[in-house]
Amino acid sequence: MDGPLTPSTFVEVPSPTIVKPLSRGHASLSTSSSSSSTSSKDAEVELDPEEETLLLVWYLRVRDAASENPILKDDYASALMQRMNFDLSRSLFQLDQTYIQYICGRAKQIDGWAQDFLDRHQYEDVLVLQLACGLDSRCQRLRHGKEVKWIDVDRPRVTGLRKRLMPDAGCEDYALVTANVADEDDSWLNEIPNDRPTLIIMEGLLYYLEPEEGIRLIQRLLGHFKHGNIACDTIGSITVVFTSLLEAFRNSEARMRWGIDDANDIRKLDRRLVLRHRVFAHEFMGTGWFGKRYPPMFGGWTPLISLLPSFKKNGQFLHFEF
Repeated sequence: MDGPLTPSTFVEVPSPTIVKPLSRGHASLSTSSSSSSTSSKDAEVELDPEEETLLLVWYLRVRDAASENPILKDDYASALMQRMNFDLSRSLFQLDQTYIQYICGRAKQIDGWAQDFLDRHQYEDVLVLQLACGLDSRCQRLRHGKEVKWIDVDRPRVTGLRKRLMPDAGCEDYALVTANVADEDDSWLNEIPNDRPTLIIMEGLLYYLEPEEGIRLIQRLLGHFKHGNIACDTIGSITVVFTSLLEAFRNSEARMRWGIDDANDIRKLDRRLVLRHRVFAHEFMGTGWFGKRYPPMFGGWTPLISLLPSFKKNGQFLHFEF
């Protein structure tokens, strides 16, 4: 993998580009394998607001791959674009280049930790468990051998969409599991082997859970697996407070619920946990004057909020060992 992310990883941010992603919980798409086929049928896929974000994250990676200086260069996301008519006509969401840098920079960092884990356990039987997988192609992006068992997990609508759009996972020992990881039902977890080094990836997941749900999930995972690594990301309490004040988020499934300012809040959940790496988003993106290089997560308030001490804790990428 490439070296660590730094502010110089990114080019100067151009003027905001207006993109129209989902706003009403549905998307029109075509899954024909040929763009010239006259027999292809458009299907309406219903997604709730939280699940529809997977399409937005995927589209950000497509945009990055097509750019002059890609960060992640997810060619698998680009290939999927050729098979899918993504309807971006129903939203007022403003998306600028900083969102691409944030999301793709986050994925690149987690890819690096994951690749390091796989390289250290080369020729061993290992497990990669990726929760809230969405349409992620990490299994294909990383180098690994047939000794790696890869399990992606997500909710029913997401796995259903993934099966339609990504029928070939591109991995030799691969399983796609349908489960709501926030539920207390551990039947899905109990079926997963725990006799080998395990990498648990939770990208874009924890902050959508209630704090007690997130804590319980981590404790259940650590109670099941004997040793391994965890790669995850968090947002700060400032984002949770801000989005709770916005009517658009207040009653939405996409509302952010669990803000973590201190990585020790996770580390103290199990005495085996050791924090190996922590990257703050503002460190690798560079906030610039009044947060101009940071995604406008707080809308017009972003320049002012970027001056607060708690802003520096917003957006952490964490790597634990247990």
